[in-house]
Amino acid sequence: DYGIIGCVEQAVPGKSFTSSDAALLNLPLCLELALNNGRGRLFSDQLGPPTGDPRSFTRIEDVIEAFRSQVEHIVGQVVEGLGGLAQAHAEQRPVPLASSLTDDCLTRGLDLTAGGARYNFTGVQGVGVATVGDSLAAIEWLVFDQKRIAMEELLAALGTDFEGQESLRQMLLNKAPKYGNDDDRADRFARLAAEICCRAVEKHRNPRGGWYSPGLYSVTTHVAFGLMVGATPDGRHAGETLSQGISPAHGRDRCG
Repeated sequence: DYGIIGCVEQAVPGKSFTSSDAALLNLPLCLELALNNGRGRLFSDQLGPPTGDPRSFTRIEDVIEAFRSQVEHIVGQVVEGLGGLAQAHAEQRPVPLASSLTDDCLTRGLDLTAGGARYNFTGVQGVGVATVGDSLAAIEWLVFDQKRIAMEELLAALGTDFEGQESLRQMLLNKAPKYGNDDDRADRFARLAAEICCRAVEKHRNPRGGWYSPGLYSVTTHVAFGLMVGATPDGRHAGETLSQGISPAHGRDRCG
């Protein structure tokens, strides 16, 4: 007893207000904040909480925990903003016709926008899972396992968009593990990035009495979001597109 909304979003026809694409979350930007103590590279503002100088990180788990903190912070901001929008919709833009055709709105005496439907969800989509997974895999492989360069050197290369460091960028692109090639060294980090995003989203309740529902499809936002993110440890240049949906990053799946 379900239907598909638009692309891939599931809903229960006549019984739910799904709001499946309420917001999208730039996951590689959260990793960038984790590697820059809460500040963006292309936007120097303090966008996230201070999570420590990454030059002091001694293991990949330190990077992961900083990333988790940035994701949870940004999700909290998203939820706060969506809560205000939901309240405004209920007060200023009710939908009486749609409400009359949706189960429980009449018996509850509530509009769809005020929580009248039997099932209420608000969707938040995580974008760039593979970009994050490949970047974490590259950091673990290059900095902590192989110890080919120090974290400080990697951060400096990212800060200049690999200017004068093309050999390093090619090593990150072509030697570091990549998601989508049946390589657990990278696949586990993509899975972890998805889990961190989903757990951060689904723990929140929406103003209509339902849940925030996580998703991982990007539509076309991986292109626009890429313009907001500097160079990443997977070898991607600043401003380039991020990975799409749950697919591997472009050109990276060669042995999958």
